[in-house]
Order: sequence, then C-alpha cells, then structure tokens
Amino acid sequence: MSEQILILETENDLAMRLLDDALAEAGIPHFIVEFTKSGASLEMPCAPSMGRGYRWRITVFKEQHKEAEAVLKRLPTDASSSRNPSTESTISAKAERWRTYYRVLRLLTVIGLALAFYFFSR
Repeated sequence: MSEQILILETENDLAMRLLDDALAEAGIPHFIVEFTKSGASLEMPCAPSMGRGYRWRITVFKEQHKEAEAVLKRLPTDASSSRNPSTESTISAKAERWRTYYRVLRLLTVIGLALAFYFFSR
C-alpha cells in the first residue's frame, strides 16, 4: 500500500460526506484533504483551520481503487460531475499556483513601494 489515487475532488460537501461514509462502511481506507482559506490540510477533528472547507479531495490506495470506484458509482448523488479527471486536475492546480504567485508578487510590489517611499521621503 503505497501509491494513492484520486477518486473524487469536489466542492460539494454532501458528495464528499456521502463518499466518506460509504468508503468507511465498505472498509476501504481513504484520505480526505480539505482546502480552507488557510490552505490544505488532512481532515482531522483536532486540526485547526480558518473557516469551513470549500473543496475536498478523496484518495485511496491503488490496491483499493476498483472497489472505491464501485462504491462511488453506487452513490445517489451526482458525484460524476464533481469528479476530477487528470487533465482538469492539472489545469486547476496550475491555475491555483499562478494565482498564488500573482498574489505574492503583488504583495512584494506594495512592500517595495512602501519602502521606497519611506527612504526617499526623508
């Protein structure tokens, strides 16, 4: 049990909870990564976060992938619209990195301008 495979990435809290319960009931070990305003964290009851999650990823070990896919297909919710094919995953992760890069660059620019104003206004 080494490699993990993404079986669901969703912004739908209900779809995530249904799959979480179904996988637990089937005895399939799985991991949930929750994205909050403070960043990504493994979902644990004692983990501090800044607010409610807005996106979740559920992964399973490669050995249980087929069983997890079967459980996902049996869910009453339309989880197929929330699924994340590898191309979408790459695009959204890339866009997320660029957004973060842009925010950091903006912040550094503001700090640079403030320092320049401070030193040149003396």
